[in-house]
Amino acid sequence: MNSQTYDFSAINDRISLANEGRVTGSFRDYAITSAFQPIFSLSHSDPVGYEALCRARSADGLAVSPFVLFGQVQSEADNVLLDRLCRAAHVQNFSACSDKKSWIFLNVNPLITVLGKNFMSGQFTNLVYHNWGRDIECPIFTVGTPT
Repeated sequence: MNSQTYDFSAINDRISLANEGRVTGSFRDYAITSAFQPIFSLSHSDPVGYEALCRARSADGLAVSPFVLFGQVQSEADNVLLDRLCRAAHVQNFSACSDKKSWIFLNVNPLITVLGKNFMSGQFTNLVYHNWGRDIECPIFTVGTPT
């Protein structure tokens, strides 16, 4: 196993700032960025946070569904890399636009709960927030499949 493929620097090397000021990640021939969907509190009738959603475009600029993007995964390492790349882009994009009071809901691929421990699991989350998410007070992780 080549640890450079799975560590923080491998993620950092695949992150860039797009022309419109949003952070994008690069996985194979796809550019990945974020969209944020409000999560409302029924008791307050106000948003309490935002679910981070993956948005991808192919090399020719066409929108690609998360289902197609995650279908490009060919190995355990790819699963971990793509999941972490999405979370890193989401945290940076959210830090740049949030009101500093809202929560971010980050989806985690269920396989990562099993595979991630083989690829610097706890260290990765700490590094993401140390480097990019200092202003995020309460990240919430949810486990689900990308659709």
